[in-house]
Amino acid sequence: MGSTDDRRSCQRHDVPGAIRWAFFNTNGYSQAEMVDYGKGGLSFQTRVFIKPGTNLTIKGEGKEPVFYRPEAWEGFPTVKVAEVKWCLPEGDSETDPRYKVGVRYHPGYYDG
Repeated sequence: MGSTDDRRSCQRHDVPGAIRWAFFNTNGYSQAEMVDYGKGGLSFQTRVFIKPGTNLTIKGEGKEPVFYRPEAWEGFPTVKVAEVKWCLPEGDSETDPRYKVGVRYHPGYYDG
């Protein structure tokens, strides 16, 4: 099996940034660190395991990154609804639990 990068159909931009995420149709947002993003989805780090198949609402936090390439704005998450495709452990599960989560944006849900 290849890496998660092998299955992407859209270019990703390796630009870190702050996001907030919540389970779809809830108001309990959590802070997270975005790792990368693109037109089709993004990945982020969080301290919460999120089951693949779960739907989330994702909002970009604070100042948007400054880009010199217009194509880098494609997919930036001001407000998106997305499905969790994978969730992988990254830290020590007992002393520093962290997960890297990959999501795919749902078609038809556009920036608000």
